[in-house]
Amino acid sequence: MECQTDNGASTNCGFRRSLRRSILPCPPPSCPKDPRTFICVICDNVKQKRNRDKYRICEYGSAEKFINAARHFQDEVFTKVADRLSINQEECMKSVIYADLYCHNTCLQSYLGKFDRNFKSTVKSDNNIKRVLFNRILPYIDNLLAKDECCAMSDIVEFALRLLEEGEMLTSTILNLDMKQLNISHYGHSAL
Repeated sequence: MECQTDNGASTNCGFRRSLRRSILPCPPPSCPKDPRTFICVICDNVKQKRNRDKYRICEYGSAEKFINAARHFQDEVFTKVADRLSINQEECMKSVIYADLYCHNTCLQSYLGKFDRNFKSTVKSDNNIKRVLFNRILPYIDNLLAKDECCAMSDIVEFALRLLEEGEMLTSTILNLDMKQLNISHYGHSAL
C-alpha cells in the first residue's frame, strides 16, 4: 500500500498504520513527576556531580540499612524521616518504602558506607574490651579449674565487670553468651 505525501513522494505506510493499531497505550506513570526533578533525601540537591538520576528506596534490605544509618548518625537525614520511624522495625521499613524517598545512588552508597565504617569500628572496640576483660579474668578461671570447682557464667561476668579500670567503658553489656564463647575459644568445650 502506497501513500502520497505532501511533496508528492510515495511511501509505504500501510504497515505503519497496522502496527500502530496493535500497540496498546501505556498506562500513565504512578507518579506524575519525573524522579530527576525530586530533591535527594541525603544531599538536598536535585543533581549531584551532574547526575540527576535518583532512585527510590523500595527494597526491605536497603530500607533497613538506611533506617539503621539514620538512627546511628542522628543527622538531618534522621530529622527528615523521624516521623516515619517507630519502635517496630518492620513498620519502619514499610513506612520508608511507602514514603517514596528518592536519593542519588552515589549519595546512598557513601551514606551507608560511612555507617558501615563507623559501625564496624565500634563493634571492634567493643569486642576488644571484652577480650581484655576475659584476659584479666583468666587467672580466676584457671584457679577454679585447678581446684575442680565450678561457678555460674553470670558470676564470671559479674567478676569481669568489677575488673573494669577507671576510664574503660563498655558500649554494650557483656552477656553470659559472650563469656561462654570466649571460654570455648580459649579452653574448648571440655571446660564447660
